[in-house]
Amino acid sequence: MTVRYVIGSDETGYGAWAGPLVVVAAACPVGIVPSGLFSDKRQRLIESKCLKQIAMPRRLSLFDSVLTTCRARWELIVFSPREVDEEGALTCLLEGHRQAVASVRRKLEAFGEEWADTVVDGNLEIGLPQVRCLPEADFNIPAVASASILAKMLRDDMMGSLPVDASYG
Repeated sequence: MTVRYVIGSDETGYGAWAGPLVVVAAACPVGIVPSGLFSDKRQRLIESKCLKQIAMPRRLSLFDSVLTTCRARWELIVFSPREVDEEGALTCLLEGHRQAVASVRRKLEAFGEEWADTVVDGNLEIGLPQVRCLPEADFNIPAVASASILAKMLRDDMMGSLPVDASYG
């Protein structure tokens, strides 16, 4: 039996004063929620609406849970501050979502698996077929919440590795 997946895509760093724009798409099996991601009662992201307000040990636990659930079925796209300045933030954001989603779809096909739905956080039309764009999807749809956690944790790691006297673009 073929496993079906929901692909979610989210970004972090859009409009930030420093660092890259990061977009991640992640695929979660239909009906499977990474451990600890959602509360049983509300079926919304278990923590506050801002991942940055979650204590680091909890964030690391969620990150590990997402990696275990999604396995190799996710994609990271990074735009440097220079690319964002030259191409424009919105252009990079849309292209990032397109590239990440298309890559995850190809990975699923390579594994002989299918995607049942694709959801991007926000109200943007990204220009790919069979994609739903939903505001606050990162707090309501496990695949998008998973992509959000991966994006934020990976960008935080990138930001932590920048030298203190770096030029931020």
